[in-house]
Amino acid sequence: MLCGEAPLKPNLPTLNSMTLKYQSEIDQLAIKTACPDSATQPVADFEAFRFSFEPITHQHNFLPNVVYDRLTGQPFNYENCADEIKCKRCGASYYNNLDKAQKAWNGLAEQVRKKLGYTHLAHGQLKQADGLMRQPDKYGHFGFYESSTAQLNLQFQLLTTL
Repeated sequence: MLCGEAPLKPNLPTLNSMTLKYQSEIDQLAIKTACPDSATQPVADFEAFRFSFEPITHQHNFLPNVVYDRLTGQPFNYENCADEIKCKRCGASYYNNLDKAQKAWNGLAEQVRKKLGYTHLAHGQLKQADGLMRQPDKYGHFGFYESSTAQLNLQFQLLTTL
């Protein structure tokens, strides 16, 4: 295991040519494999939930981990990570189910919740032009790579406090 996460299956070449909003982050990490990989596909109108701040237009909402970490001063050691982990952190975290999102939040240690600082759970609809998503895991979590044209703050609403 590298960087505290289980290794992912090897990446395959990306077949999708969508322009990603955070492509420069992927490029800066010098990931040698396709990122996102071909298992990451365009969304087909998908209900999603995400940890968020109030208001929904807060500058830290909808960010991938790599950007959020940098903006909030939370260092992550990318130098010692496998390319798959680096790529995964270039996607933003979402959930496909309200209950699973709440369980995930409640399952975090109190100090982790404080460190992250999120105040709300947001709900919205991801559309095909919004980006590329990984398949949700058994916990309902999936990574999402936002397209350069997406305006997610217009498609999501704050649902409940955390």
